Amino acid sequence: REPAPGDTLGPVIVLQWEAPGETPRAGSRLTAELTDDSGIYVAGLAPPRSVVWTVEDLHGRLLVAEDLAGRVDFGEDYRSATVAFELPAALPGGEPLTLALEASDNLGRRSRASLDFVFGGAVSPGPLLGLVYNMPNPTEGGTRFFFEIGRDADVGVDIYTATGRKIVTLPGDRFTPARAREVGIHWDGRDADGDRLANGLYFYRVAARDAAGRREERVERLAVLR
Repeated sequence: REPAPGDTLGPVIVLQWEAPGETPRAGSRLTAELTDDSGIYVAGLAPPRSVVWTVEDLHGRLLVAEDLAGRVDFGEDYRSATVAFELPAALPGGEPLTLALEASDNLGRRSRASLDFVFGGAVSPGPLLGLVYNMPNPTEGGTRFFFEIGRDADVGVDIYTATGRKIVTLPGDRFTPARAREVGIHWDGRDADGDRLANGLYFYRVAARDAAGRREERVERLAVLR
């Protein structure tokens, strides 16, 4: 298309938070609205003219720089577009930062919009491991361990005698919260040598680790009674 006659400025850029008024944190989403009578440049043939967002600290140190040209969503025609993006977790919390977005039109005229904010850090993921239990308990032999987890996690079970000697480690697996509640981990009631346990009180430890490496565990009792 032919550029609009008399267009002498770069794109008009309006930056806005998806949830205005809330403290910006990891995952907080922004939308940029871009308008220009000559169209928004997203061809990628001239990288310095691409649509780029950045974050700098108070001293001008560059913390984020990302090309968003491939994510630009045009409106009814080539003269208006939007692009959305999210704050990463790896930003310093509690200090002033400047977020900016730059874009060019099809005549090569470039413009910039910015906003200042204080990063609130990553959102706390909350507890990983909640209630753990086994059924049946007491058991004559086998039992199944169930557990509540706040998000997907690798979960395993170790079983100990009353004196603290570990007698078996059950193979761990990746669990969703639903699978942890409904399926759990089965144990056939035998130790690592394949022998059935004597009647008595035992302890088991359920340990969960999420994708971020956070680990939590719980210890509960089980009884063998035949």
